Amino acid sequence: MASTSKMDDKLSTKRKRKTEPKKWSEREVNDILNYMRVHRNIEKPTAQIYYRKLIDESKLDATWNLVRFKVKGGWQKADAHRKSIMAGEEDGDEIDDTTLRAKLVRLCPHYEKLSDIFSVRKEMEVVGRESLESRSSLDMLHCEDESTTEPLFTSGIEDLSQVASMDANRRKFQEDRLWVERETLKLQQEQFLWAKEVEERKMRLEEQQFKLEERRIALEEQRREADFQLKQLELELKYFFSLKAFH
Repeated sequence: MASTSKMDDKLSTKRKRKTEPKKWSEREVNDILNYMRVHRNIEKPTAQIYYRKLIDESKLDATWNLVRFKVKGGWQKADAHRKSIMAGEEDGDEIDDTTLRAKLVRLCPHYEKLSDIFSVRKEMEVVGRESLESRSSLDMLHCEDESTTEPLFTSGIEDLSQVASMDANRRKFQEDRLWVERETLKLQQEQFLWAKEVEERKMRLEEQQFKLEERRIALEEQRREADFQLKQLELELKYFFSLKAFH
């Protein structure tokens, strides 16, 4: 009964922990913002990998999707409100900038910092697309005018910059791959330990069942012995009374 009560207490404690919202400290929030300022490849190569690395380096006690919700939940709500207000301003409604800023801060206390982070990310994506489109256009132009123009050459500085960028991306992908491999190894170890624990519990249960079966057999033998002795006593009593009646 005591073990059952302890188990119930543990389960109720786990349920309470699941329902209680996480309380973020100022240090945790600052660590998240500082990491995202440095690592501008937001949610690359995937959101899960990005936020798991953030948690590992910042030593946060949280899951990756909880951190993602903390980062994007309030900011997206505040930004949607800003866009709706700006749309109303285009229709002729005057908006007080101070009131708008106060409203945005209430919805998301770090709205400006996150806006800076996400705006830089969007600018990087736009510049990347424009660079690819421009390079594609130049390649097409070069192919079309190949007979009348000389080949286009990039400067040595641009070549070195591209090589450095490619090398940095290569190292980044290698780090991500190593991190994924480490996480996979951790998961495999956890699965092995879990399977080992299940097998040990199964063996203990089988041992208990074997002992119970032995006890049942012993009790059955005792019962049979008691029945035999009882029948033997009854026969002796009958024989005794028959002799007495004869005399």
